[in-house]
Amino acid sequence: MTIYSPVQRAHQPAYVVVKQGERSASFDVPERVDSILSAINKQELGPVIAPDDAGLEPIRAVHDTGMIEYLMTAYERQNAEAGASGAVLVTLMWMGNLPPEHNPLIDEHVVYAVLLVGLALVRAGQWYGLGTHLSRAWARSAPVLAAVVQ
Repeated sequence: MTIYSPVQRAHQPAYVVVKQGERSASFDVPERVDSILSAINKQELGPVIAPDDAGLEPIRAVHDTGMIEYLMTAYERQNAEAGASGAVLVTLMWMGNLPPEHNPLIDEHVVYAVLLVGLALVRAGQWYGLGTHLSRAWARSAPVLAAVVQ
């Protein structure tokens, strides 16, 4: 018996990093999946069936609850941290120019810091960006992720 999903054909990384950082073409291409399936059918190794969606219960049975929660919220936390880190960075750049030549409150660094904090607070990546689209695509590619991605 072979477990196969057509979603596996979509896995096609642009390259694989090998020795000493040299990039080489990936072997993971849709044609390879077709070749493997063809060989399985030719050798009559048994039926090729689709995987069942078992939900999150098997994952919860073998993984720490804290780790699962961490992974479920990692994207949102990373975006919030990125906004805060960007705000700290431009604030430090602003402080490097003290005393400012112009109005210290309308300096571009202050405006950027406020903008970055604001974007993080409103979760801008979910509204205008790839966050929502990528999470939905991942949820479609692996049904178990649909429970994780809202």
